[in-house]
Amino acid sequence: MGELKMKKTIIATALLSTVVVSSFAGVASAAEVGTATTKGSVQFKTPGDEEEGKVIKPGEDEEEILPDPDGGGGSSKGALRIQHAAAFKFGIVDNVNGTKKYPAQMEAYTKPNDADPAKKYYMPNFVQVTDERGDITKGWTLSVTGDVFKNGTDELKQTKILLNEQKHTNTVFDFQTPATDLTTILDGFDAKGTAISTDGKTSVEILKTKAGKSTTGSQTSSVFNTSYDKATEYAETDRNAGVELQKGNLDIIEVGKVYESTLTWTLSEAL
Repeated sequence: MGELKMKKTIIATALLSTVVVSSFAGVASAAEVGTATTKGSVQFKTPGDEEEGKVIKPGEDEEEILPDPDGGGGSSKGALRIQHAAAFKFGIVDNVNGTKKYPAQMEAYTKPNDADPAKKYYMPNFVQVTDERGDITKGWTLSVTGDVFKNGTDELKQTKILLNEQKHTNTVFDFQTPATDLTTILDGFDAKGTAISTDGKTSVEILKTKAGKSTTGSQTSSVFNTSYDKATEYAETDRNAGVELQKGNLDIIEVGKVYESTLTWTLSEAL
């Protein structure tokens, strides 16, 4: 029995010795015998004038959403473009005497990669600008104007859309460490809110880059609701008090008619 134990010990030691020797041999064979230098290169170009891109959910960096085609939202094309312009629907509301404010309906959207791509989700109204110009010296301004609410020749000359709130997000600056304070890059309308003009000519600035600032390589959104949370599941029946329709006290309403105002969103490049 004693001899058997001794043989096992010797064998185990021999195997360990073999491993150690092999290890040293491997290190010796990795010695450098020469070096060479190469390069990788790439050159980027500005997207064409027909570039359309994708709408990214405000607050996310790459989650694509599809605004409801029946929602009336708008967009433009190019390297600097309006990725999404909000449409404001107020639905069927009560006709009451005097001045009255009505909150907007939520915007509907779908998710292209959802298990049910036809399922609709909802969130507060928003606008989004994409900047792919690759020029860190140029900013931009987004403005809007509207015309009078009307049905045929029947006009509501005092009725207008009020923008009361906004919350800015960006697909790059929000995800830096630490996140960039967007107030150092962007300007919006006054904290007290603004009204969209109904004369068809006067523009109201909604969102713009500050002097000397650029958002190139990113998408910037302005959600018209300061409480907007990307994780919140909004319902179709929810209303957005960040946008309101204000009915004028002198406007004569004809019940049952649909009154519409055409909004024109303009994106201008800062020189």
